[in-house]
Amino acid sequence: MFSYAVAPMMAYTHRWARIFYRMLSQHVLLYTEMLVDQAVIHGCDITVLPQEGPVILQLGGSDPDTMARAVGMAEHHAYIAYNINAGCPSDRVKQGSFGACLLKDPPRVAAMIRAMRQETHRPVEVKTRLGVDDQDSDDHLYRFLESCLNAGCGRIVLHARKAWLSGLSPAENRTIPPLQYDRVLAAKARFPDADIMINGGLRTFENPWQETLGGIMLGRAVWDHPEILLTVDPLVTGQAGSVDLADSVGRYIAFCNDAGARPSLFFPPLMGLGRGKPGARAWRQSLTDIIAQRTGQGGSGKHHTLLIHSVTQ
Repeated sequence: MFSYAVAPMMAYTHRWARIFYRMLSQHVLLYTEMLVDQAVIHGCDITVLPQEGPVILQLGGSDPDTMARAVGMAEHHAYIAYNINAGCPSDRVKQGSFGACLLKDPPRVAAMIRAMRQETHRPVEVKTRLGVDDQDSDDHLYRFLESCLNAGCGRIVLHARKAWLSGLSPAENRTIPPLQYDRVLAAKARFPDADIMINGGLRTFENPWQETLGGIMLGRAVWDHPEILLTVDPLVTGQAGSVDLADSVGRYIAFCNDAGARPSLFFPPLMGLGRGKPGARAWRQSLTDIIAQRTGQGGSGKHHTLLIHSVTQ
């Protein structure tokens, strides 16, 4: 079955964002932010709330044994799969020799997959890019993918750009290296039995690849326009959507208030609603004011309720 997913994004796809996204779509595939394996081992909060629905845990690391230990810790929680970050080009991952650095070491990634699979019956995935630095040929990419698949990788999420570890910031790495969707399609043709999901620069879940690829993943587009998640369930089921956006926003705010979440965490996922529509600027300013006031009671006022309706119609 073709999958629709929201990309793992540091500081964005946290628990509260996932709860909101799940309210908008029952069928979208959600990922955590990248969590470093050592942080998981040392007790960071990896609880999955029932309201999040199915979630995949993305892990960052480079040592097979440590990654396996992190999976063992996570097995007590309701994740449906584990994803290895082999594509992020940030300074943080360079210092830890993981993320996009792993593209240079296919045997290490294969060893990580095998070690992680020893700790779980859940699928182990890899999210990566077309290449890194000067190692960006099709031959290198295919060797990397073949190594992952032979180790038992369940899905490849392929960002349709290469990465530069030096000279470009993470933001520039999302825009400057050219998109090469044709190379993702060629990789799928090279490995026809592999589950390959496409990612990178995509602005809509509607796409021409349902008969070719295994899925499509959007990142910043969802953060900027979360209402596009309303298109996912109709694409999956073939039936008209029934989610009321304004009602979902109200229920989300009420849930987060009751759960004691900080407004600085749970309001930002709402910022993109209605972007470009009348009322959107006032909506963002309203949320910003509430965050500045450090109060979680912003969903109850009449003015706030009117703003919800103004950006969700």
